Amino acid sequence: MIASPDRTPLPREFFDRPVLEAAPDLLGRLLVRDTPDGPTVLMFGAPGHMRVYFTYGMSRRSG
Repeated sequence: MIASPDRTPLPREFFDRPVLEAAPDLLGRLLVRDTPDGPTVLMFGAPGHMRVYFTYGMSRRSG
């Protein structure tokens, strides 16, 4: 679920538009993950689903 600053869920229609329009409007939103069917099921759903990737092996090198 992605919620507005007052924590109300955003409707699916919010996402049913080009990504370059929707992405800036996601700034400051709350992202909540709850997928009992596994992480990849979201890739095949209706608008309003997204996949957030974590990059493993990220490190900060001091030099």
